[in-house]
Parts: sequence; C-alpha cells; structure tokens
Amino acid sequence: PTTDIGYVFLFFYGLERRVLIDARNDPAGVENELPIIKAELRRLLDIYGGASGSFRHYAGELLNYVELVTQPAKAYEGAIPSFPKTFELPLYIRLALGRAATDGAPVSARLALAWAKLDPNIRLRTPAVRCAEEFDRHFQQKYEETYGAGMILPRNRTKLKFMYRPASAGFQGRGEITITFGNIPDVTALTAPVDKIRSLVEACTEDLDAYSRLIVKNPDA
Repeated sequence: PTTDIGYVFLFFYGLERRVLIDARNDPAGVENELPIIKAELRRLLDIYGGASGSFRHYAGELLNYVELVTQPAKAYEGAIPSFPKTFELPLYIRLALGRAATDGAPVSARLALAWAKLDPNIRLRTPAVRCAEEFDRHFQQKYEETYGAGMILPRNRTKLKFMYRPASAGFQGRGEITITFGNIPDVTALTAPVDKIRSLVEACTEDLDAYSRLIVKNPDA
C-alpha cells in the first residue's frame, strides 16, 4: 500500500494495453478476462485511489470503459457496479440513465441512489457518510415514497459520448478513443433531475443528523 504510485501505474499500463490493444487481436481471450480485470481495477482503487487523485481518475476511467463494453442493454433494471467518485458521473450510470430516458422507463431507487452518491454536483454531508447503511436504506425508501416506481427522465437533445484518454505514454499517436451511443441522451446536461436527487439527499441527511451525533457521543446507545 505504501509503494510509489509510479510502480502502480506501470502495472496499470499493462491492464490498459490488454483491454484496448490486445482485444483487437484476441477478442475472445480478453473478453474472458474482463471480469478478472474489473475485479483487479477495483482492488487497486481500494488500495491506491485515496492516495493519488491521478490514479483514481485513470483507473476509474478504464473501469468505466470495461463496464461499458459489458453493460446489458437495460442496465437500469439490474444491479449497479461500484465506481470511485470522481469529477464526473461514471459513464455506466449516465448510459443507464440515458437508456431509461430513451425507453421511457422509471429510474429505480437503486439507480437513483448510485446517482446520488457518485454525482460530483452532490455533496454527501457527515451524517450520510458516517451512517452510510442507514442513509442508503432511508434514501431508497424516501425515493419510492416520492416517485413510486421511479422518476421518468426527459429525452434531452445532448447526446451521450465517451472519450477515453489513455494514461500510458505507449499510446502516443493513437489519440483518444471516442465511443458514441446513437440517440441516447446525456441526462447530466439537465439540471432539474439532479436538483430533485440533491433535494432528496438533503432531506435524508437531515433525518439522520440527530442519530449521527448520538452514535459519536455514545456508540453503545
């Protein structure tokens, strides 16, 4: 855990090359390895993500890419993979939200919770972080009380796209990798939906405030 981050990046470059370059020559082999690579990226993020913002960004983006190529068509209906919180809402979440908007499907409480916790425009205050399990449960309950099966997102005009900029200098000259998704909208361009999520986060945080202060003063209460 205390090794120089440069060595961690050297190892990361190998994963990056395996996913982006080797997949062209050995697509079946790399496809079989993707679950292992996803697990390894999450392991590395758990160990080194807090110590290096640069590594958290690049490893998070590669994780985004790997999850993207394995994402089911209706990702808004299934379990949501874990991602580090960075300066941008993970593409997996944005694509799931965009597909929900395109299909006219409600945003589930599970997906809304992931949105609330990973959107860089939403700050989780101390009660939500300290009482994470209670916050998650309360948010989903309150969301369902407010929106039933879930919010229906509008289909805005801004189209979703993903640009991956490799960390490794070995990719110089190849340029960034751009992926587009047809007419699927990027709902993060809208302010109203995220404002509703933020309002719900604040309400749940206020509800947990007294409990959060209690367990600091008297953890055995």
